[in-house]
Amino acid sequence: MSRDLREGDIIFVDFDPAFGQEQAGKRPALVLSTFPFNRRSNKVIVAAISQGACFSRDQGMTVSLIGAGTQTQGVVICDQIRTIDVVARKAFYIETVPDFILETVLGKLVTIIGIEPE
Repeated sequence: MSRDLREGDIIFVDFDPAFGQEQAGKRPALVLSTFPFNRRSNKVIVAAISQGACFSRDQGMTVSLIGAGTQTQGVVICDQIRTIDVVARKAFYIETVPDFILETVLGKLVTIIGIEPE
C-alpha cells in the first residue's frame, strides 16, 4: 500500500473468503479506523460499499453516496464492518468521502453497537 490510509478513505478490496451473510467479492469499502491505528498495524477497519444491500437499506443501516461528489457509487453498509489486512488483500486507495458522509456512518455505528458518545 503506497498511501497511508485515513478515516474516510475509500479503498478497493477483495472481501473473499466470506462466510454466511458477510459481504463478499471485490468491492469498495470505507475506512473507519484512524490513521495511528492503520499505520501501526497494516490493518484497517472498513465498512463495505455496495449497490445492493437491500436488507440493510430496509433496516436503515446504510448511508448513500448519492450527492457526496464521489466517483464511487452505492451505499456504505454500516452493519458490514470488518478488519482487513491491506497488504494481504492488496487493497488500494480510490478517493476520500466528504466529512458529512463519514460522520453519518459513524453515527449509525454508534447506534448499532450501542455506544454512548461522551
